[in-house]
Amino acid sequence: MNFWQRLKLGIKKLGPTGRVIFGMTILSLIIALFFGLHSIYSGATKLNQNKMERKLNEIGQELNKSIGEEYERSEMVKKTLKQREKELDDAIGLLSDAISQVENGNFQYFKVISAQLRGLIGMGGRGLNPLLLNLAEEKGIKLECYAFSATLPEEIKYLEQNMVLNVNPGLLISVTPVSKPLIKKWEFKKWLETPVFVMLGDRYTPNEIIRLVAEKEGGAHYDDALPERLLKIKGFVYHTKSGEYNETDRLLYQTAIAVTYYGRKILEN
Repeated sequence: MNFWQRLKLGIKKLGPTGRVIFGMTILSLIIALFFGLHSIYSGATKLNQNKMERKLNEIGQELNKSIGEEYERSEMVKKTLKQREKELDDAIGLLSDAISQVENGNFQYFKVISAQLRGLIGMGGRGLNPLLLNLAEEKGIKLECYAFSATLPEEIKYLEQNMVLNVNPGLLISVTPVSKPLIKKWEFKKWLETPVFVMLGDRYTPNEIIRLVAEKEGGAHYDDALPERLLKIKGFVYHTKSGEYNETDRLLYQTAIAVTYYGRKILEN
């Protein structure tokens, strides 16, 4: 197979986006080459010729990168249901172990909890693909919970804009029926996007808290600065006989227990 045949075959393998990128890059290369030759013909200096040569090299590198990225995307193979169930099983195992470590006072394992929760139920980001939620939906399994919401009833909803603090210090979420004030039945996915903590006008959903901790404090990514929103909620501390914990710890712990229950339910079906 000669060069032109290989090139034609390579272009066929590219997706629509890849072919557009390829065409635009070739056009840029032709234009740059034209102006380069014109510059040389017009008696350009050696310095200008070197600049043009570097520019042509950069265009060539971009062309190779674009083709390479398109090949990587086209070669992605969708995982089987069995593979994804194995991933869920592994994640639930890690989550259960981390819960036990936290219960024994090893609070650094909150990083493991936040990372696993982000991967299993995190929503909203371009790279997020919540494994547990997706599998539950594909299998037609309803995930329900009994949980607290900081959203006020419709008749007094106008008070939310001036609310200084709205929090439920006890139970946030349970997978078993609970008969307590402020606790009601929710679809789990909807609850994740519902405010559960309000402080000085800022509203926090479980999904946001999980992602803030995982993406800023080392669960999934280390950042060299922390958002004021995260510092504010971490500054809300509970003091008990067994020690102290903050609002993010409380939410991560209770949500992790619920997610391990959901994970096992999905794997049993």
